[in-house]
Amino acid sequence: RLLSTSTQYTRVARSGEQKVFAANSGKRDVEIDTGASGSYSKTFGIGDSEWVLVNDDSGDVVETQTGSEFTYDFDVAGIYTWRCLGMVDGEAVGNYLTIFVDGLVERTFNWKDNSNDPHTYTLSILYSDYLGYVEDDIVRNQMGETHDLMFVTYKDKYIKRIAEDFNTMYASKSIEERIDIVLTMTQYIQYEYDSDTKGQEEYWKYPLETLFEQNGDCEDTSFLFCAIVKAMGYDTAIFIFDGHMASGVSYDRQPVDGGWYRTIGGKDYFYCETTAIGYDIGHAPSGLVFRYAYVVK
Repeated sequence: RLLSTSTQYTRVARSGEQKVFAANSGKRDVEIDTGASGSYSKTFGIGDSEWVLVNDDSGDVVETQTGSEFTYDFDVAGIYTWRCLGMVDGEAVGNYLTIFVDGLVERTFNWKDNSNDPHTYTLSILYSDYLGYVEDDIVRNQMGETHDLMFVTYKDKYIKRIAEDFNTMYASKSIEERIDIVLTMTQYIQYEYDSDTKGQEEYWKYPLETLFEQNGDCEDTSFLFCAIVKAMGYDTAIFIFDGHMASGVSYDRQPVDGGWYRTIGGKDYFYCETTAIGYDIGHAPSGLVFRYAYVVK
């Protein structure tokens, strides 16, 4: 378990004598691929022990064993914490390892478009690609146009794959129908507050993070929609309101009565609500206070 990122660490023992073994490294202790079998034996002189393996992504305990050795087949990619608890000379001691398991993880999306037609799409994501975005040190909230548009990763290989697949799968449909399919896909992604999933009030995700985790809030699904539709070949924009973010898309369409759009650079960008089912292209919730827009470049 990570006690501190500082080179100095103070811990107050509440009772009895305690031993602390420390390792100073920013690297993961073990790196393997899915399908590998991990076998770990007692360390630091620990005798028969209780072994616990936790999937850090979900927080779930995936395996417990007792004895002098722990063996486990890692079939699911992710980051794991392996914990060994035992006795040395009558004293309780523990050992921890961080295990990184790389491999493909499938994510399947099921949704209905605004014509009530069902759709299914499965994407295979290499865990290390997802983790690369998670560990990016970009500021995870609003900073300005250049910074904010970095989250619309329409050149990402997974986004390009989705765009190519959708353009092929739905080649017989109109442009508006194709865009609606992407919009409704994002609307079906589980809405979650950053405070519940990330432990902080604001945490902007890259599109691949949203696809992998299959949840997000308004900015996450807006970035995802803009990225996919831009990669499909259509102009998109980010609309920023007081306390809300949405997407805009420009294509050969005339404004309709009651529809919401903004004209930017001579092009009409039609509102796309990515967080709630039932909103067609150009339809917006009432009461929004518009601030400004960024065109995806």
